[in-house]
Amino acid sequence: MPQIVWITRPDHTVEYFNARWVSYTGMPLEEALTLPGEISELVHAEDRPAIARSWQRANAGPAPADCEFEYRLRRHDGVYRWHFARLVPTDLGDGDLRWVGSAVDIDERKRAEQHRRVQDEQTRRLHEMFLAVVSHDLRNPLSSILTTASYLEKRGNDPPMLVRIRAAAQRMNRMVEQLLDFESNRLAGGMPINPDETDLHEVCSAILDEVRGAIPDAPELRLFASGATSGRWDADRLGQALSNLIVNALQHGRRDRPVDVVIAADGDPVELSVTNEGPPIAPDLLPVLFDPFRRADRTVAARYGVGLGLYIVNEIALRHGGSVAVVSNEDHTRFTLRLPR
Repeated sequence: MPQIVWITRPDHTVEYFNARWVSYTGMPLEEALTLPGEISELVHAEDRPAIARSWQRANAGPAPADCEFEYRLRRHDGVYRWHFARLVPTDLGDGDLRWVGSAVDIDERKRAEQHRRVQDEQTRRLHEMFLAVVSHDLRNPLSSILTTASYLEKRGNDPPMLVRIRAAAQRMNRMVEQLLDFESNRLAGGMPINPDETDLHEVCSAILDEVRGAIPDAPELRLFASGATSGRWDADRLGQALSNLIVNALQHGRRDRPVDVVIAADGDPVELSVTNEGPPIAPDLLPVLFDPFRRADRTVAARYGVGLGLYIVNEIALRHGGSVAVVSNEDHTRFTLRLPR
């Protein structure tokens, strides 16, 4: 059999080894039977303390328990390879308890795990470098562009050109913000939110004004509200979610038809929906639409983002204890945020 098998007495001396032990270790059976089982000279010195601790735990209870551990065993050519061992307390019929043990070679698995850990660490460092570059080396010049464009625009220097410059810089800034949110959410285990008393109607009005200023040629943006629009939410995050949904609607909707933002706040949860007219989302994309780097329409160029907008909307909804859903047909596409008050 491919496993090494042995039997150990209560005093930890070994009274049996199978043929696999002899062929694997190259140690004659007579010599092997003189070795103390848990600290065999063939076991890597660094692993012996862990084996001893496993023995102690197995014998700490009212009755002996199974004993499991991983360790490195020296092969006949002097190479140490990782093994997984399990020992089971067994009565062999003579009234004396024995430990029947078996070990299987897991060296390839251990090496693969170590390689994966190294890769994960390298990936983590690359992500940290990425965050540093994006947050500093891109955001600072973008801020300068936006500030300068606004200053020159106020002075009346060729406003149409400055409007285009500002719109392009704002679009780049959205991409940066989306990438930063994605990375921080992935690395920190969740997107941070700071809920406070918030009027959703005020948030939506401000975002619509912001989008109208950033995209002057956008279709008509209409806001409808009913009920009490106040609740305890993170206003900045909800504004971010709404902005992503509106930009998504403008990107994929008809240019000659309005985009409607509706707040239905007659109950709890409050529903915030964004509706546009245009081609429906392909059915095969609906199940993965909120995954990162997915797009509702693969043919549309990345004019407003990098494919993270809907992912971020979903994360914001989840962090508020809510949800986001989409309905798309030949008449319209509607995204609906459900937000507990």
